[in-house]
Amino acid sequence: MRYTTLFRYWVCIGAIGASLGGCAGEQTVADAEEAPGVFGREGCFRPGQVSGFQTLDRRNLIVYAPTRSSAYHVRINPAARELTFADKIAFDTSTTRICGHAGEAVFFDSDSMARRYFVTDVYELDAEEVQILIDQFRQEETIEPQNNTDAEIERDIEDDNK
Repeated sequence: MRYTTLFRYWVCIGAIGASLGGCAGEQTVADAEEAPGVFGREGCFRPGQVSGFQTLDRRNLIVYAPTRSSAYHVRINPAARELTFADKIAFDTSTTRICGHAGEAVFFDSDSMARRYFVTDVYELDAEEVQILIDQFRQEETIEPQNNTDAEIERDIEDDNK
């Protein structure tokens, strides 16, 4: 009797885990389709074929593998401060491809100690999608000046230097 109850318990736990895993997978695809800046379809590339990359912001970059005509939108987590200054890039994976699966990571060349950033998503892009993505991130970086006349000058610096 005791083994039957234990068996039912583990079967229920397994069924719940499988159903949650299935729902999570569907939700990820739906979120990716609705998320701003997501173009193309899920894709993979070989780290050894990377010929260059372009920074979009601290969490997004375009990776070219093996040529500029084969582009991939790569999302990373956490945000990387050194991404905007990096000249070199290296990927780490337990398989032969980078697809945005658990355990895949990227490192950027910087003067400080190398930090591991996790690859969360990889999307294959065509030439039109590359340009749309670049334009979209450029617009997000643009900060419009505000015409605020509420600022007051409390003292004149030139008077302090005399």
